[in-house]
Amino acid sequence: MTAIYRKRDNLFTKGETEWRAENDALVRKTAGGAETRYPWAEVVAVRVRANPTMAKAWLHQTTIATKHTRLTIDNSHFAAVSEFEDRSADYSPFVRAALDRIAAMAPGARVEIGAAPVSFW
Repeated sequence: MTAIYRKRDNLFTKGETEWRAENDALVRKTAGGAETRYPWAEVVAVRVRANPTMAKAWLHQTTIATKHTRLTIDNSHFAAVSEFEDRSADYSPFVRAALDRIAAMAPGARVEIGAAPVSFW
């Protein structure tokens, strides 16, 4: 079963980005329809952390590093200027599915929880 999570990043994005945790890859689909696939087998590290801010006390982030790139996905949806929605209800099952796929397809990937002591990778 594919877990799907959608969010709008900021004022300048026209629509929602869709993230899918498919069997073989993490898929990012832009509002314009362009898709990029990130194979689970290429994941080298993942970090899950709470990252609260003044405006978003509920903010959580997941960063997935592959051999070629680093992706950060959070549970915050931009609704309007100074208005954000907590999308944890969809984000949490998506992250759990992604972590399950990483464990199965990239068992050697480094997994870290929380903020890095100095900097992240």
